[in-house]
Amino acid sequence: MVSKHLGGGTFPDVAYHIGRWWIVFHHGPTLHLVSLWPASLDEASWTSWEIGEPAAHPKLLSWQGRLWLAHRNGAEPYRIIVREIGTSHVEELSTGHGADPVALGAGDVAWQTTGAPSYEVWRKSLLGPSMSKL
Repeated sequence: MVSKHLGGGTFPDVAYHIGRWWIVFHHGPTLHLVSLWPASLDEASWTSWEIGEPAAHPKLLSWQGRLWLAHRNGAEPYRIIVREIGTSHVEELSTGHGADPVALGAGDVAWQTTGAPSYEVWRKSLLGPSMSKL
């Protein structure tokens, strides 16, 4: 078995996309995205964004040949950010609340926009502009 130490961090997420493992994690004010070759775990790429605190709770999704990253921005007003990795596409959605504020799956992003007692959750297609309240 091969192992790789990437340093400290919290709230990791992993996706397998086009022949590489992709790992995202938050460490201090920085969000890191690392891709590794499966056999050797050698780094293929390492990208970082300064996003501030608190925790970003990042999520990765490999969908229709594209790699997507969603996370909470650490600076007020804690917006949800969606990035298509490998392109310049970055979309800022509304405020994200809660201990796990964002999810990716089946071509959609969902996020919690308010806290107690209403707990509003919204959904948006990764490829389209329309949003809906769940």
